[in-house]
Amino acid sequence: MNEMWDGNIVVRPGPSPRHQLIIEALAGALRVGRGDLNVLVGVTVRLSDQRVVIPDIVVTGPIDIDEPVVDAADVLLVVEVVSPVSSSLDHTLKMHGYAEAGIPWYLLVEQDSNALRGHYLVGDVYQERAVMRLEQILGR
Repeated sequence: MNEMWDGNIVVRPGPSPRHQLIIEALAGALRVGRGDLNVLVGVTVRLSDQRVVIPDIVVTGPIDIDEPVVDAADVLLVVEVVSPVSSSLDHTLKMHGYAEAGIPWYLLVEQDSNALRGHYLVGDVYQERAVMRLEQILGR
């Protein structure tokens, strides 16, 4: 997967099967009862002229579904499933980049701890608003 950060191409390996299953499950859960939102997996998002990324999941309101790139201004929520390969990228570079682009919500899904960390944009930085563990959802 290739992304562009400040004009530099960043090459990342594709997701593992576990990573992909988490993405599919979350996307399905986000779609339930929300016909007014687009829940998109693996689409290209333009954060700025020099930053083009491919988040794991993007949630938008109405957009032109024939355009190959979604503008950050149309994104309501971006989701990244953290893996050992992407941890520092997801926790620092992407978090700051999404905040600078004005995306209101950023959800980090941490595979090692089964934590879902919701961040809300306040000013130009994210503040953690909610933490949930999969065990809480599953009753384990």
